[in-house]
Amino acid sequence: MKKIIILSFFLIYPFICPAQNAELKKQVMKPVHSFKPDISISEALSIAERYIKENRIDVSEQYINNVRLLYDDGTKKGIHWHIQWAWSLPRLGGEFSLKIYMDGTIIPRVCGP
Repeated sequence: MKKIIILSFFLIYPFICPAQNAELKKQVMKPVHSFKPDISISEALSIAERYIKENRIDVSEQYINNVRLLYDDGTKKGIHWHIQWAWSLPRLGGEFSLKIYMDGTIIPRVCGP
């Protein structure tokens, strides 16, 4: 009997309090942060190319394998482009990657051993 009462409450509640239900939907549906990047993908690739030239990083035997727009929750800097290179021939480790944040911060990383 208790299960029927509890179930009927959840089925009837949205109709009893439609204003409160609509307000809850607005809060849930409101985006917290825009994922539209301030730096476009082509700009990020240009920044990465310039960074590699200026810092004389050798990626001659690597190619860009992946470019993704990610949200970095760990540093609270927000969205960034993650550009990952990969070896053209099989090797263990040493792949290069860059994180390019929307404020212009660039964080390089060499993956693997």
